[in-house]
Amino acid sequence: MYIKIKLKQDGLVIAPIKFNILLEELKNALKHCYMELGTPYNPIRIDNFVTVGKNAFSLIDRKTKISVSLSACSDDDLSDIIDYRLVCCKVINVDKTFINEDYLLNNHWGRLFKYNDEFVYSAPDGTLYIAPNKNEKCVISTRDSVHDANISYSILLSLKANFKDEKPRRFYLILDPLVKISSGKGTNPPI
Repeated sequence: MYIKIKLKQDGLVIAPIKFNILLEELKNALKHCYMELGTPYNPIRIDNFVTVGKNAFSLIDRKTKISVSLSACSDDDLSDIIDYRLVCCKVINVDKTFINEDYLLNNHWGRLFKYNDEFVYSAPDGTLYIAPNKNEKCVISTRDSVHDANISYSILLSLKANFKDEKPRRFYLILDPLVKISSGKGTNPPI
């Protein structure tokens, strides 16, 4: 299983980034360990169960369409998994200049991103939530303007598992990478 981040910039498709989920290890931990509640409010952090490696990216350029999805690999053992899905992506601006500004919510996200209001919600605390669209992808684009911001984003997903001798249960899981949005040159080469 993997989280796929596809970037498209000025018509060029950039090599997709895949965060591989170590599914067997994750299922073993969910079955045998108390990790956290695993609810939408208190999801289980899966950073230790995801290989990022060279797939990490730290810079996203202007005019870049970002698409996040969750997929299973053909060799994944899904016998214990009833359902898996991408729940949402959450974006928080952690840049010092943003935090020190007085106008926290004054159309801040609209200056950085273009998005479909049907799938995106800007919360009163300044967090941006992106729901999956009809294709089960969280999609947002950076604007073609000068910008420079450090953001934290989270990918929330869920697995409904039916482990032997237990009731079926839905676990909510979260991955928290960090990225810089900049109008400078991106770090990922085109395909």
